[in-house]
Amino acid sequence: MDNDLSQDMFELFLERLDPHKEFFTQKDVDNLSRYKLTLDEALQQNDFGFFNTAISLLEYKRAKVESHSLQVLSEGQDFAKKERLEMNTTQLPYAANDKALQDRWRKKVKKYLLDQLYAEEVNHPSTDEDTRLATAKEKVHKLLSLKFQKLKTTKDAKYVETYVNSFLKVHDFQSEYLSPKEKTEWDQKFTRSFVGVGVRLEIENVYPKVTEIVIGGPAWKTGLLKANDEILSINEQGAEPVDLMGKPMEEVISLLKGEKGTIVYLTIKDKDARVKTIEIKRDKIEFDLAMSFLLNTNQAQQKIGYIRLPRFYGGNPGSAAHVRKEVEGLKANGVEGIIVDVRNNQGGSARGCRQIIDLFLADGIYMQTKRSSGEINQLYGDDSSVQYDGKLLVLTNSKSGSASELFSGTLQDYKRALIVGSESTYGKGSVQNFIDLNEPGDSISKFGQMKLSVALFYTASGRSPQSTGIIPDVTLTDDGKYSRTGERTQAFSMPSDALPPTDVRQDIYVVKNIDQLWSKSQARTKDSKAFQLAEEKAKRMAEQQKSHLVELDKVSYQKQMASKLASEKKWSEIFSTTKGFTVTFDRTPFQQDAISISKREKWVDRIQSDPYIYECFQIINDMAG
Repeated sequence: MDNDLSQDMFELFLERLDPHKEFFTQKDVDNLSRYKLTLDEALQQNDFGFFNTAISLLEYKRAKVESHSLQVLSEGQDFAKKERLEMNTTQLPYAANDKALQDRWRKKVKKYLLDQLYAEEVNHPSTDEDTRLATAKEKVHKLLSLKFQKLKTTKDAKYVETYVNSFLKVHDFQSEYLSPKEKTEWDQKFTRSFVGVGVRLEIENVYPKVTEIVIGGPAWKTGLLKANDEILSINEQGAEPVDLMGKPMEEVISLLKGEKGTIVYLTIKDKDARVKTIEIKRDKIEFDLAMSFLLNTNQAQQKIGYIRLPRFYGGNPGSAAHVRKEVEGLKANGVEGIIVDVRNNQGGSARGCRQIIDLFLADGIYMQTKRSSGEINQLYGDDSSVQYDGKLLVLTNSKSGSASELFSGTLQDYKRALIVGSESTYGKGSVQNFIDLNEPGDSISKFGQMKLSVALFYTASGRSPQSTGIIPDVTLTDDGKYSRTGERTQAFSMPSDALPPTDVRQDIYVVKNIDQLWSKSQARTKDSKAFQLAEEKAKRMAEQQKSHLVELDKVSYQKQMASKLASEKKWSEIFSTTKGFTVTFDRTPFQQDAISISKREKWVDRIQSDPYIYECFQIINDMAG
C-alpha cells in the first residue's frame, strides 16, 4: 500500500472508466492527478473523494459529448474532406483539451455516418443518395441516443466494481471481483451449460444477427429461427418489448437468458425482410463438449483419431469422463494415432486436466505449484493404468491457456506427445481461489465473490507457462504470428518464473525425430496456399495492432472498405475443404440420439476445411513413418 500502488490504481481506474478515450481529456487527467499519490491512504481511511470526483466529472463530460455529437449529426458533413480517424484506441492518447475532444467526436460521427451510408448503398442500391443519407442519419441518431442512455443509467454499483477491480488488478491481472451475476456467468462457462434460447449472434450493423443455432437448444427444436435472421426486439410475457438497436452484445445475451421454462418473445426480420414475432420457451443449453472423429485420406495412410476439447469443464460427468469415453471409441475403431485439439481452450479444472493426462501416462509428477509462502507441492497421477499408449499430438494456439498449458506442457516434458501450434500459448500460469464475500449462512449471494490468485503452477519438469506460454515443437502460422498476444500483453500480469528442473521420464511412447518432423511440416506449409494466406493475414493483423487509420472522405473510405472485404474474402480461403481428406465419426453409440449426431455432423465440414487439423494429420502420419 504505497505510492506506486496508488499511481497504478489511479491510471487503471481512469482507463477502465473511459477505455476508448471518448470523454476525459489530458487536461481532465492532469486536474485529477492531485489524487494520484493519495489513493493508498484513501483506501485505508474509507475515503472515496477521488472516486466521487472522477465519476462526477465523467458524467459531466458525457453530457457535453452527447450534446456536441448530436449537434454535429444535425449539421452537414463534408464527405469530400480528406482526414483520418485512429480506431486502435490503445495507440490513441487522450485528446489535449475539450476543443480537441470535440474534433475527435466530429470525426467519430462522420465515421458512423459513412458506415451506415455504405450499408445503405449495399443493401438498397436503388434508393437515391438523399434518402440513403437521411436513413443513415436516423440510424446514427438512434445509435448515439442508445449509447448515451445506457451510460447515463449505469448504476453506482458498477462503478464501485470497477474501482475495486482497479485495486485488485494492480496486484495481479487475474485477480478480480465478480458480482453475483458475473459469478453465475463464470459458473456457466465452467460447466459448459446455461439456460436460454440457444443462438450465437454477431452485431454486424445495428441489430444482432443470428450466426448459428445451437443444436439441441430451444431455438433449434422450434425451427422458427434461422441463421442470418435479425432480432429486432425481445420481451418477456406481459412486458414491453426491448428494442435491440445499438444494444451491446452483453445486454442482448442477458435478455435472452432467464429461468428454465419461461417464455421469451422475439421480433425478428428474416433474409427476405419479413418481420414476425415468435415465442420460445427457455431451457438448459449445453455448449459443445468433448467429441471425437476419424480422419483419413484417399491415399494409403493410417486412420487417425481427432478429439476436440473446447474446455477442461467441470460438472458430473466432466471433461475427463467424456474424453475417456471418446478415446475408448477411437481405440475400438483401430486408430494409429490421436490428435487432441485444445485451441481456444482457456482452461478450467486443473483436476480434470490431470485426470485427462492420466489417460496417456502411467504415473509420475503431472503438476507442481508454489504458493506465496514459497511452499512447493508436487501432484501425481491418480491412475497407474494407461488408456491409450499410441502416437499422440496436441494442437494449440495463442488462446490455449491455463489448464491447456498444463496439459500440453506436461505431455511435452515427458515427450509423450508432439505439441503443434502457434508461436506460443496464452501464458497463464497462476491458480485462483474464489472467496465468498457473503455472510455465513446467507441463502442468497448479495455481495458476490473475489477471484484471487493464490499460487503459480508448473508443468511436470518445473516449467511455468506464466507470460512465456508453452512453445510448441512444431509451429504453424496463424493470426498472432507477428502480433503481441496473450497475458504477457496485459498490464500488471505476473512475470515468468520457473522451479529447479525436475527430471521426468516415461516409456509408454516417446516422440522421436522432432527436428525431422518440424522440417517436413515446414516444407509442406511453405507450399500450401492456406498457410501462405495465413502468413499474409498475420502480417496485416500486426500492422493493425500498431495503427488502424480509417479514411473519412467518402471515395477513400469506400476504397478502404472494398479492400477490406476483398482481403476478408481471400482470407476465408484459408479454411476451405481439402480434397481427399475424409472426416467421419462412429454413429453406433448415438443411434437414438439425434442431437449428438447433429452436433457431430456440424463439425465434420469444419474439420474437413481446417488446414491446421489436416497438417496435424500429416505430421502424425510422419510420426508413424
